Amino acid sequence: MATNLWAASALLPNGWQQAVEVAIDDVGNIAGVRAGQPSRGAERVGVLVPGVPNAHSHAPQRPMA
Repeated sequence: MATNLWAASALLPNGWQQAVEVAIDDVGNIAGVRAGQPSRGAERVGVLVPGVPNAHSHAPQRPMA
């Protein structure tokens, strides 16, 4: 089921933008992002920021074991 999210602020590649609509397709992928949009019945969320990948490692602990 496709859905739309609307946030008052979102951190996009070109910086902070206001009134951002994010379209999400049926499988959960981001289908589009548009700034400066009215909410038009989209699900409202507070602030959107990109996810941070978990890039930490426990490799330095191996020699201690």
